[in-house]
Amino acid sequence: MSHRIDYARALCLGGRVDDAFSELREAERTSPQLVRHNPRVRETLRDLRKQSPVTGGSHSSELLAMAQRCRAVQ
Repeated sequence: MSHRIDYARALCLGGRVDDAFSELREAERTSPQLVRHNPRVRETLRDLRKQSPVTGGSHSSELLAMAQRCRAVQ
């Protein structure tokens, strides 16, 4: 599972926001507790939110929901 988290981080750093978020979603699907309590996931989600396009005045609601579940945002 940590492989997916690390891969998502690398994708994020490479600017591949959609691919990175897909990896995190898959990681959460297979191991939700590990993902929700992982500091690297929180850091990646914060970076993804910064990079994601803003539509209608807000970031992707799915990304925001995951960030809230993982306590990456308040």
